[in-house]
Amino acid sequence: MLIITEWGLPKKWYMDNGREFINDEVIQFLYGVYSNEMEFLPGATNQKIVMLKDDRSLETSRSYQPYGKGRMERQFLHWRMEHCSYSDSYSPNQVESRKPTLALSAVQPTKDFNGLAKDLHEYVYGEFINKPRPSMFQHPGYTATHEENKNRPQTIKEAFEISYQTYERVTPDKFLLAYHYSNKLQKTYKKGAIEFTYNSIVLQYMPTVEGYEAMSPYAYRDKAITVLMDPENIFHCWFFDGKKLLCEARDIRYEKNIGIGKDRASHIKKLQSAAILWRKNAKKYLKKKTW
Repeated sequence: MLIITEWGLPKKWYMDNGREFINDEVIQFLYGVYSNEMEFLPGATNQKIVMLKDDRSLETSRSYQPYGKGRMERQFLHWRMEHCSYSDSYSPNQVESRKPTLALSAVQPTKDFNGLAKDLHEYVYGEFINKPRPSMFQHPGYTATHEENKNRPQTIKEAFEISYQTYERVTPDKFLLAYHYSNKLQKTYKKGAIEFTYNSIVLQYMPTVEGYEAMSPYAYRDKAITVLMDPENIFHCWFFDGKKLLCEARDIRYEKNIGIGKDRASHIKKLQSAAILWRKNAKKYLKKKTW
């Protein structure tokens, strides 16, 4: 998801055969994005893999043959040698390393797997791509001072940006990406908004000005509609009923461009009063150290 939103839709994915990559969720996501379909293809995941391979959107390595993807395996070794091996949280134990909540079995480990993954991400997109590596990009048939090697890139980031200038970016529809990636929540639309708690954050979604009319019939019945959260910004979402997209919506605390009528202004005031009361009660609970 991060790759697609930042760089566009790749022409092809070269993937390992591990269950982390070849599973129902990943294949359904890729199939839906590349086929531009709102519905998944009925049938087994293997059918979707075959169709993606026929479309040349997916290529998988051969099982139990690591030399088939030697360049990537060499890159992983480089990362381990340059970064992970010097971390006091690094663990070569593959079984433990796949358990996100387990403290790894290094000597006096200080981080769990999630902390190590964050460090690796910062290293790859920081030190690794910005470190000067002039010899990596020089033409091997000439000396370092030769004219052919004078204007070569110095870092991986610079080399990538040069090559990316000729890349024809293909950006999928944002709603399509969210449809196949995000959690879909069934909620009831009441009093001009949908309110629920997500990861301890209270969200109060209200339709945009253009979508308020489309949502008005749902305000007077208890029919649940689907809330599709934007994976890039949880304060933005879409409402839809079945396959029908009804409108966009945004959290009322973070969106200044939502038109607020008299009824909705009254509703917001009630929500604010409730929030103030909740805050007072929370302080009392904190003092008692009980919940």
